[in-house]
Amino acid sequence: MGFNIQLIFELFPLPHGTQRQAVCQLLKDWEWQAKRLQPGKGNFGHMAWRVGPQVPPPHHVMKGFQVDIAITQIKELKQQHLRAAPLTLGLTPPKTLGPQDQTKPATHQGGEAVD
Repeated sequence: MGFNIQLIFELFPLPHGTQRQAVCQLLKDWEWQAKRLQPGKGNFGHMAWRVGPQVPPPHHVMKGFQVDIAITQIKELKQQHLRAAPLTLGLTPPKTLGPQDQTKPATHQGGEAVD
């Protein structure tokens, strides 16, 4: 069975230039199973990374790179359950057109019918 991402969190602040492998090691050190997704928006002094776990982190502030790193939930993903389309056993009868369903011919400004 595969790993299903349920939530998206952002880790901030991280040192500029933090690569995927460093984020992977950080998650491993925290013993928090999450997939590295992509860098997030940082600021002039730090960068951010987005990760996708199945469960929330052990704490909302964790130690890494000799600083406190805030872990903020960005999004909760909804599971899309695959539903089978309803099976129809019979055919529905065709709709018969009544007088109210028939279209009227287009007319121009003079009121005469145009074909």
